[in-house]
Amino acid sequence: MPISQITANSIADGTVVASDIADGSITDAKIVGVANTKITGLINTAQIADSAITTAKIAAGAVVTADIADANVTDAKIVSVANTKITGVLAVTQGGTGASTLTSGDVLIGAGTNTITSVAAGTSGNVLTSSGSTWVSQAISAGGNYVMRSYTAPATWTKPANIKAIKVTVVGTGGGVNESPNQPTLASSGGGGAAVAYFSAPEVPGPVAVTVGPASHPGPFSRGPGPTSSFGAFASGTGNGGTGTSPQLTMPGSPGPAGAGTLLATPGGGSKNYGGGTGTIGFPGGNGGIGVVIVEEFY
Repeated sequence: MPISQITANSIADGTVVASDIADGSITDAKIVGVANTKITGLINTAQIADSAITTAKIAAGAVVTADIADANVTDAKIVSVANTKITGVLAVTQGGTGASTLTSGDVLIGAGTNTITSVAAGTSGNVLTSSGSTWVSQAISAGGNYVMRSYTAPATWTKPANIKAIKVTVVGTGGGVNESPNQPTLASSGGGGAAVAYFSAPEVPGPVAVTVGPASHPGPFSRGPGPTSSFGAFASGTGNGGTGTSPQLTMPGSPGPAGAGTLLATPGGGSKNYGGGTGTIGFPGGNGGIGVVIVEEFY
C-alpha cells in the first residue's frame, strides 16, 4: 500500500513514538491542547500575545515580590498605601516634619521646607514671647512697663501700638454750693460719682475722647451742678449738684449719682457745710471739686 494511502484508522493507538516524529514537524496548528504539566522551561514575552493576560487569568496571590522587576511600580500603579507601610522620615515637602522624633511637651515651630524645630517648655510659669523672627520660652517680666496719664481737662487718648491693657478711673465733678447769709455754716454739697474699669487692649480701639467736668460754679444762695467726666463710652463718673442752703444742721449734701464702670461704680458722698471751698457770707460759696480721668497703661 502506498504511504499516501495510510489513514488515521490504519495506525494503531500508541504506534507512533517520539523517534517516529521528525524535529520541527508538529506545528501549533497540529496541537489541539496540551496539559500544563507537559510544559517545561519558561515562556518568554515573545510567546505571549499583547493583552492576552487579564486580571481573570492571574490567581490571587500569584504575583510575588520576585516576579516584579525593580523600578517598575510607579505612583500611578498604587491605589493607596497604609501609613504603617511607610518607613524612614517623611520630609516637610512631603507633608512630614523631617524629624524622626519630637520631644514631649515642646511647641513646634515651622522652618519653611527645612526640618521642623521646637521650643522647650522651660521653667514653670514661663510664657512664649516673640523675638520678631521666632518664639522663645521666658519668664514674665516683673511688672512690665507702666505709664499713668491723668486728665483734668478734655483731651483725646491715643492708643499705643504695643499696649496690653488699661485701667481707667473716672470721677465726676462735685457740686458747688453758696452759703446762706443767715445761716452761713448750713450749706451742703455732694461729690461726683466715680467709676473704675479695666480693659484688655483689643477691647478698646483708639483714639478715645476724654471728657473732664470742670469745677461747678454756684450762683448766690444756690447750688451748682457738677458736670460728668467720661472715658469715651467705656466708663463715666456722673457730676453732682450741691443741696444749696439748709435750715437744719443734720441735712447732708446729696450723694452724687453712681458712675459707670466694670470694676467699680459708686455714687459720690454728701457732706454738710460747704462745697469745694469756703465762701464769704452773702457771696458765692465754694466751687465743687473738678472731675478727673486717670488712664493707667500696661505694656
